[in-house]
This record gives sequence, structure tokens and C-alpha cells, in this order.
Amino acid sequence: MEKLIALSLLCLLTSSLPGTSGHFPCPDPEDISPCTCTYDEGRLEITADCSAATPSEIFSAFNDATWFSKLTKLNVWSNEAVTVLQKGIFGDISFQYVNVYDAPNLVAIRPSALLPSRDRLVDASFGFGRLRDFPWHILPMEFHESMLASIPFLHDGKAPRSLPPLPPDLLAPRDVGAVPLPRSRGHFPLHLLLRRGKDGDHGGLFRGDAGRNLLRLQRRHLVLEAHYVNVYDAPNLVAIRPSALLPSRDRLVDASFGFGRLGEFPWHILPQMAALTRLDFNGNALTALPALQSDTLQYLILRDNRISSVEGGWLDFRMNLFHVPADGNPVSELPAGFLSGFEKLAMFYCSDCNLGPTLHSGSLEFDSQDLDLLFLDGNNIATVEVGAFSGLTANSHIILLDNLITEVTEEVFRPMLEVFSSGNGYVSLDRNPIRCDCSMAWLMLEADLLEHTFGSCENGLYFHNLDPNVFETFCIKMNPPMAGDYSTWI
Repeated sequence: MEKLIALSLLCLLTSSLPGTSGHFPCPDPEDISPCTCTYDEGRLEITADCSAATPSEIFSAFNDATWFSKLTKLNVWSNEAVTVLQKGIFGDISFQYVNVYDAPNLVAIRPSALLPSRDRLVDASFGFGRLRDFPWHILPMEFHESMLASIPFLHDGKAPRSLPPLPPDLLAPRDVGAVPLPRSRGHFPLHLLLRRGKDGDHGGLFRGDAGRNLLRLQRRHLVLEAHYVNVYDAPNLVAIRPSALLPSRDRLVDASFGFGRLGEFPWHILPQMAALTRLDFNGNALTALPALQSDTLQYLILRDNRISSVEGGWLDFRMNLFHVPADGNPVSELPAGFLSGFEKLAMFYCSDCNLGPTLHSGSLEFDSQDLDLLFLDGNNIATVEVGAFSGLTANSHIILLDNLITEVTEEVFRPMLEVFSSGNGYVSLDRNPIRCDCSMAWLMLEADLLEHTFGSCENGLYFHNLDPNVFETFCIKMNPPMAGDYSTWI
């Protein structure tokens, strides 16, 4: 009986202490939402995830809730709301790993966002964003004696390309197969790592001054088979010959050619590349994209080239492409069926692709049940025709930021919003000159659809801050001219 009483008193005591709820050692989910916290008991790891949070919500989660002071990881994935990691955003919480990926509007990181982790931070990763401002000056002063070993700015043509002088041993390569990060004529290619293949075989890496003298990649350059071929910062590389890659036809998994002037690639050999899953041409000079054929290719990275022509015929070859970033190409128009042949497509990026002023009917047809992210920001799109989008899923996310759209027309947007209403999908129309008048009453008076729409009026007011009663009181619904048509609001 005494043991039972003691156990009851112990349970009562621990339940009254901060951080000892049923979510221990994480805070109460309601206190940190929309951030989340998970605990891996086997690995003794506490991970915070703020992928769905705004900067103010992140600040509140870490400054207003009770945490343990030393967390393992911070993850921020696919978050367009985060623009600056500002002073005090994480309070006094420290991390060993910080992963911020696919945050397209992140432009700056303040010193005080990282300084609480000065003694613990091992890896800080910022990929697929627009980061311009990083506090390099704190590295020698605050992190020189720490465990920090890696700061990759992965696959982002807009990432910083130069560094101030840093202690040569500041970022020590820790993984087997890594090489020290080199400086070359003022450039600091942070992501140049020599990657290890199976059975201890290495891939090929051209970098620095060796890469600058490389004009054409020919067979004599790659005399061995390789799992990985990485050619970065070779500004005079203009062509790759088929015989340079064919010896690796059965083994090559990843071929990356970043920040060069590559304009000629042997696309016709892809059917012979039996293991190839990833091609990266970030920051080159490709001008045309033919219809490709490959049973294995999953990642095709085309960011910041000069592609103005995408050839037709893609429907003839059903492909397994999963991730296609094509931002920063003057494409202007995509051929019919270009995207509908990708049955496993999850992410397609075509920001700053000059697709405006009109997004024509049939432009974006999808046939993938996995479609997640579609980035079309910065395309000067003023008009979206009926049927421009088809094949969207309940969890698709359509990003139309920074365009010239003035009206949220019912016949265009209702079909996609009705699909999203059964899941977590949404359309983002922020930073468009949208007239918030009676033409959008249909949306303001249907909360289930408005929930899946993010946007602001031309005067800066967000849709969600508008009063639906105004639209209901002062707008008039006109019956459609023909049965089956949409109503008109005036």
C-alpha cells in the first residue's frame, strides 16, 4: 500500500513539472504549433520541425514554450513564409544540425540565430533558396573551437559564390572521401565533395584550376567506370562527348555538371545509361531540351540555363522523373503533354521561366498521384485560361507568387480548390495585384475553398483578413447566362 501511495505521489509531482507531460521530453504540441517536436528514444534525439510555420510562429514556439535547452535537429522544409532567420528566433535553444531546404524566400540569416548553438552545431545546411546574407564573420570568432564541419549551400545558383578569409582548418572534412573545400580565384565552391561509390570506388571530380582548363569532356578524361561524376565550376566546359560517359553505362548513378558553359550533351545515350538516376546541369548554357527517354532517371536539374525550346514528343516515353527544377530558363511555352508523361512527378520548378503573360489552356497537364510542389512564381503571368491546370491532386501546392494576376476568376480557380478541399493542397497568389472586389465574392463566401487559398490584395491586405460579410452585403450574384456556367458577382 505504501508503494502505491509513493508511486501516485511521484506521478502527481512529475505531471506538474514543465517539460514532463505525456509528450516528454517535447513541449505540449499546442504550445509550439504549427512547429512540431519528435523524440527518438533509441537515438536519444529531439527534433524540431517548423516547415509549416511563419517566422513569428517559429519565434513564439521557441520563446514562449518550455524546451530542453539542447536539441538535436531543426528542420525547415518547403517553407515559403520564412524570409529572414532574425535575432532571437530560436531563443536560447541550441542545435547540432540545422536543415533549411526549399525555402524560396529565405534571403538572410542573422548572427544571433546561430550563436546559441556556437558550442554544439555540427552541420548547417541551406539548400534551394535565395540566401544572400550569411554572417561569415561569426565563424572564426564563435565557431573556431566548435564541432562545425559543414555548411553546404546545395544546388542553388543564387547562393553566395565568395567568402571572406577564413581559418583554413575551420571547416574540417570529417567524412571518408571528403576533400578540403577549395578556394579558386575568389570562388568558394562549398559543395564540392568527392563522393565515394560502392566497393570503395570514387567518382570523378574536376574543380578549381583543373576545371577551368576543361573545354570538352572526352573519353580520355574518364578512363575508368564511375558511380558518380561531378564537374563543378568549370566555366569553359562547353561539350560532353558520348564516349566520355558510355564506359560507365551500367554503373553511373549521378552525373553533375554545375556552373559551367555546357551547351552540348549527348541526350541520345540516356536509354543506355542503365543505372543513372540524377542529372544536374545547374548554371550552364543549354539552349534546348529534346524529348528524353530513360527508365531510371528521377532527378533532372536544369536551373539557370538558357533553355528557350522544349521539344514535343514526351508522351511517347513514360518516364519516372520525380524532381525537375527548371527555374531561370526563358522557356516561354511548354509543349502539350510535356508534364503528363511523368507518372511519378512530385516537384516541378519553373520560376522566372517567362511563361506569361498568358498561361494557356492545357499548358500544365499532370498524370502523377504524387504531385506536391509546382513553382510558377515570377513569370509575369497576367491571365490564366480555363483548363490551364489539370490532373492536380488533393495535396498539390501551386505557387503563383510574384505574377501579374488581377482577378481570382471562379471558372479558373474553383476546379482546383474543390480538389484541394479534400486534402492539404493550396494555391498561393501572394504578391499579385489582385483586385479584391465583388469578382472574388464567390471565394470569400465559401470558407472551405478560402482555406486552401493564400494571397493578398493589391493594397497588401491578406485574403484571410477580409470580412466575408462585406461581400455578402454589398455584392450581387447574377445568375449564369446558361445552365452549367458560373455565376457573376457585381
